[in-house]
Amino acid sequence: MKKLFFTIAILSTFFFSSTAVFAFGGPYKFNASDFDTPEKLAKEADSRIDISGKGKFKDNKVKNIGIFEFYVEFLQSREVTQSVYESRNSTPVSFSAQMEKLSGPLKLSTSTIKFTGDYYKDSIISIYEILASELTKAGFKLVPREEMANDPAYKKMELASEAQGGGYTGGVFKSGEITKTLKMSVDGLGLFPEHTGVKNVFSAIGKANLIKNTEALVAIDKKLDAVAKVYIFIDKAKSGAPQINEFQIVFDMAPVNDPGYPYMKAEQGTTIKLEKPISSGEDIKSGGSVDVEKYNKILLDMTGTVSRMIAVSLSDLLK
Repeated sequence: MKKLFFTIAILSTFFFSSTAVFAFGGPYKFNASDFDTPEKLAKEADSRIDISGKGKFKDNKVKNIGIFEFYVEFLQSREVTQSVYESRNSTPVSFSAQMEKLSGPLKLSTSTIKFTGDYYKDSIISIYEILASELTKAGFKLVPREEMANDPAYKKMELASEAQGGGYTGGVFKSGEITKTLKMSVDGLGLFPEHTGVKNVFSAIGKANLIKNTEALVAIDKKLDAVAKVYIFIDKAKSGAPQINEFQIVFDMAPVNDPGYPYMKAEQGTTIKLEKPISSGEDIKSGGSVDVEKYNKILLDMTGTVSRMIAVSLSDLLK
């Protein structure tokens, strides 16, 4: 059975603080039996899927869809540090900790989860195919991924296929969190500039205008009712299992064939997304390793369930 090196490094620094912040509620713990009938699925979709711009989707009678962007962002590492208040008011318990405090907030924990080989590429293709299948079953017609990828106008955009991401969150009374992520598009499609980091403002503006024009041209050429942009963020639960923090589809609709500047009249017309994170409570660790097959099955089960809820919710808008 395939194994993946999995590291969770907990530094030997402990402290007590009255400013500790506890998450309220937390993510929903995935249970497949909650969705095992059409009735249960519809009920769960009502409470777990949020839709804005419902009227535009219905008014444009969306049936023919082209997925223009599809990318997944995977958490690869998370480093937790003391809050500003804790850093200033706690007493380090070791000489090394005292030295570290001089250079900034003290690290509390670091966790990493990185896959090797073609795992990311293969799993993203699987997630794409699951979503496409569920939308098709719900009555929508999708442009095949290979057709979109090989469209001359699409290829002309020369989009990147992956990028590094991450950032920092924290505050005076809130622990700091530094994350590093990998953003990767499904094979054949690409990442828009806003997701890869702007290196040259003028170049980015030009690329953004090209993308908007191309989006409309492709929609007109393929007689599409809507163009979809899909974004999914996969976090790591405490057990090491996958956690879906975000699953969102943005639909641009009503292409206008302006000879000088084709555009989508209803840009960001409808957005459908997962309202609350979904996490697995299963422990997938075995010693210092992760069972990749088990991890992947959980990931595809959860993304498949979210895809079904999204497909059912969008289909209901047209009734």
